[in-house]
Amino acid sequence: GANLTLHLHGINVHKVEGDKPELYYMLNDTSEEDKTLRYRIYHETLEKVLKQQQEERESKDINIDCLFCPDKLTGNRFTISEHLYNEHSFTLGHPDNLVYTAQFIEHLRSKMARAECLYCDKPSEIIRL
Repeated sequence: GANLTLHLHGINVHKVEGDKPELYYMLNDTSEEDKTLRYRIYHETLEKVLKQQQEERESKDINIDCLFCPDKLTGNRFTISEHLYNEHSFTLGHPDNLVYTAQFIEHLRSKMARAECLYCDKPSEIIRL
């Protein structure tokens, strides 16, 4: 492959003052190599996400603890979303649009455990689980 460092602008970044700087390369979308690389990464990522979404649509094997009550939620995205909405008036979004559902719920659980606002990420003393 082409040596992309010939087409990229490097910058030195000091993460901690006094430490040795680390070299980072900035991508440049005017470079044909950069455009090709971005296009390939975009499409590979999209294919991976769509494959995961299809697997989750067909799967009935999600097992996760409810965010709000002691119930164990099993089934697919629809049954989990239905429980969260019907029992707790909480929506994750339309189940057809969800991907990495279990990971998303665990991410929400960790934010709630740290009492972080789900919208703005700021800590809140109001919510404590």
